[in-house]
Amino acid sequence: MGLSAIAVTSCKDSDKDPLPATESVPNVTTANATPTFTQANARNTAANPAISFVVSVTGSNVDKVEAVEVYKTFRNIVRNAQGQLAIQTLPRVLVRSIPPSQTTIEITLNDLVANLQRRGTASGAAFDAPLTPLTRSSLATQESFLFTYELLMKDGRRVVLTPISGGVVTGTQTAAPFAAIVTIN
Repeated sequence: MGLSAIAVTSCKDSDKDPLPATESVPNVTTANATPTFTQANARNTAANPAISFVVSVTGSNVDKVEAVEVYKTFRNIVRNAQGQLAIQTLPRVLVRSIPPSQTTIEITLNDLVANLQRRGTASGAAFDAPLTPLTRSSLATQESFLFTYELLMKDGRRVVLTPISGGVVTGTQTAAPFAAIVTIN
């Protein structure tokens, strides 16, 4: 007959785990997240139509948020190295800061294209064509604008909700309800 020993360990509240402490951050979501412009409206410079969507900040620790920064990005249609059409997301631009509550964002088409760039001067340019200023007359169907958010905390920290690579947003947080997408139809 053999004897065996069992070792039992336990944790105390005072134990120091080598893992970093975690913190919950509020959710930023968008309602009416996919407004659209027709290509004809986009190119008609006699009018300056506007779109709107609602940004809501909810969840735990909302009281620790100073402001929400709203960014816009242009997704332009380019030709990849194989000559096929593809969507290329370009660097983002700050639109404005809003309070950490439910806020309606309204933006005109002129403000939407302001300070953004595209590859080439029209849809379907090469993916490595030089960047040129985005104009309403250069907008094409299926191109779009993406709105994403960052939290500015009262203690000075910044919470990036959408991964950024080279100034370009990526990841699953680039779709509704975590982002707003304005499409040219």
